[in-house]
Amino acid sequence: MIRDQTDVTITDPAAPEAVTPDAIVKALSIVIATKANLYLMNHHTGQGPLQGYAKKVALVQYPTWRENDTAVVTCIHTIGHWASTLAVFHIAQVPGIRALSGPTYTKSINIVFSNDAKLRFAGMPAGTARHSIAYEGAKRLVRNMLGQLCPNLSGMSALPGIRKSIMESRIAYHIGASYFTGKARMDFEDTSAEDMLSRIGTFILAMMPKSTLAQSPYLTQAKVESYPDYDPQWSNTLIQFKASAAAGAGEALRRVLNESSVASAEAVEKIKRIFSRGDRKEPPVDDEETSEAEDMDDDPPAGRGAPKRKAPGTKPSTKTKRTAK
Repeated sequence: MIRDQTDVTITDPAAPEAVTPDAIVKALSIVIATKANLYLMNHHTGQGPLQGYAKKVALVQYPTWRENDTAVVTCIHTIGHWASTLAVFHIAQVPGIRALSGPTYTKSINIVFSNDAKLRFAGMPAGTARHSIAYEGAKRLVRNMLGQLCPNLSGMSALPGIRKSIMESRIAYHIGASYFTGKARMDFEDTSAEDMLSRIGTFILAMMPKSTLAQSPYLTQAKVESYPDYDPQWSNTLIQFKASAAAGAGEALRRVLNESSVASAEAVEKIKRIFSRGDRKEPPVDDEETSEAEDMDDDPPAGRGAPKRKAPGTKPSTKTKRTAK
């Protein structure tokens, strides 16, 4: 087991035959998946049914299990708590984690993360989800021919810089940063991204409805229409564009672009360059569908009561080697 306490009982002589190498790998995979969830969502299993990476791994390891089975959720949640979060984060090489206070894991097990698991610990942490969605959505919008039609597209140019600041010391922005680092969390308001999530969400839902981004709880139709930047004209423009595209009306498409453009070509290119610079050295993300226009256009504590630090740029095996997924 992975723990940071010094008083650890590692073996259970009552059931030695049940602890097979395969069972160890499965248990470690569940442990790592729940800690990835904790990094990304601040929950080992999510709220209610199994969610996130824990759901994905659990249903691969145990195909007959169901994510909405209370017994399954309790089991996965319990397995996740067998291990020290700090120890798993250290093994995952998340920078900035405070030192461990005791042994980490038995040396008879060689813990190796799969690439899929590594990616989960390399993204933006819990507490920054709105900015993560806004950045990924805006990146697709500015590269799309329809970007020139989006109101106040230039207002999204701050997103790459904010994301860069978060990624440079990402655990300091985690909602549970004070537990993980021993220091106060960065002073960061994720809700500030809501000032652009409607324009971004309108584009994603209209042009990329089957994408991973479109499944985000922050981009439901009701949410998109509730954000302060909701613009029905922007929505109507995209609806008109889709209708013209479906009808194969090339001239109508050009007319939509010419008559509805709100940004110069130079301004759009400038924003594209800002997002391109922000893309360098980024971990890959889950693939999404291509929009029609692109096709056409060649439970740790959350540091309650602790003073916050100011965030920069927040303006507007057994001996056998086995991989734990």
